[in-house]
Amino acid sequence: MVRDATPTQLQVPDQPGNGRFNETTFDLCQEPHPDPLENTYRFLYRRRASFGSRERNLHRAKTGLRLTSPKYLSQHKTRLRGVQVLNGDALDVIRQYDQPGVFMFIDPPWPGYHWKWKHYQMGDIANLLDTLEGIQHATWLYAETTTLLDTLPDVPKGWRTSYLSYTGTGYGGGS
Repeated sequence: MVRDATPTQLQVPDQPGNGRFNETTFDLCQEPHPDPLENTYRFLYRRRASFGSRERNLHRAKTGLRLTSPKYLSQHKTRLRGVQVLNGDALDVIRQYDQPGVFMFIDPPWPGYHWKWKHYQMGDIANLLDTLEGIQHATWLYAETTTLLDTLPDVPKGWRTSYLSYTGTGYGGGS
């Protein structure tokens, strides 16, 4: 949506409640909308108004605060030119797009964490890592928490490891 939006569309529209976080608008934003632009605003509203960006409940301390456009959104628009976001089985998408010139950012859910992803377990991580080991052409970056390092015996051979300044680890592969 951001990639194809006009400058006017990148501005937060007038919302019920004068654009301030409130229970009524938060509840409205839980419902999907057929317009992709409106759906994007609803997503942004839920993320900004909730506690820990979990999107289930309005954070009481944010009630009355105003939703504003993200500061660098227009710059992201330029950077996203030519980017494709795909939705499908992750392992199939990774295998299908293992081609030269393709970059994949892989940020899976943390196994067993968060209400949306409790079904995602270490076996899923093992399958993902096996798939990434088979990548021959695409360049990729895999983001994971340090808890994964406690579970894996070793980072697969040939993977470059970078420890970031926050409690997370990134792995890279490809050329």
